[in-house]
Parts: sequence; structure tokens; C-alpha cells
Amino acid sequence: MNKYYTPEIEEFHVGFEYECLFNFNDWRSHIYGSEEEVEVYGTKELDYLKRHIKNFRVKYLDREDIESLGFIPIIPSNIEDKGSYEPDWWSTTKTGDGYQILKCKNYSTNEITYEISYGQHEYRQVKFDGTIKNKSELKKLLKQLGI
Repeated sequence: MNKYYTPEIEEFHVGFEYECLFNFNDWRSHIYGSEEEVEVYGTKELDYLKRHIKNFRVKYLDREDIESLGFIPIIPSNIEDKGSYEPDWWSTTKTGDGYQILKCKNYSTNEITYEISYGQHEYRQVKFDGTIKNKSELKKLLKQLGI
């Protein structure tokens, strides 16, 4: 699976994290609506983005992104090399508040989905079940869910 994708213009919102191509192979990180972005582009308008969308990319959501938001991995004890563990499913938990994110891969479609739940075992409540393309989407969703 490719690590990056070209975003749709509808994905852009204040705080949206993306990369822009400069000088053939120099990808630079940006946050839409930031002061730095205004200095680089001279505008916040979407017209510029529409004209140059092919020069933008966004990293697909991965375990590193989720962990950067305070979640820690739950790794089965039978896995010896925990540093390189990236299976077709994995789970993380946010210490102390009971929230968990589970990544699953559908083998028939190769689609990656995520489940955000609260609680454990038979008392678990699913708060979200669906696709999340990138870290910005996850941050927005966590805020909407009050997590």
C-alpha cells in the first residue's frame, strides 16, 4: 500500500496537515491556515490549492500518527520483535480514559478501517467504525467524539 495520497480539495480545513513538493523531490510539511502557509503561498484561498493539488500529498493514517495523539500500542505477548510489529490489525489504548482504537484490514477489499471504542469486553461501546484517511481526520473525529 502506498504511504501517501493526493488529497481532495474538500479535505482542506484549518489545521489540515499535508506536504507540498518543492524542487522535484523536496517535500515540505504544511498546516493549512497557518501563518507559515500564508508566508509561503501569500494567500489562504483555495484557488491556489486547486491549481496545484497535484503537488500536494498526505500521509495515510498509521500507528505512528495514532501514538502521537497519546495512544499506546497493545501488542500480543507472542510477538518477539515488537519494534517492527505492523500486522493487518492492531490496537491502541489511551491510558487512563478507556478509549481504544483498533485497526482492521478487510482481506477481500484491502480496505483499512478503524474502530474507536470506550470500555472493555462486554461493556465496550463503539463510538466510531469506518475509514479514517489521515491524522488530521482522526484529530477532528476525536474532537467531535469528545476524546
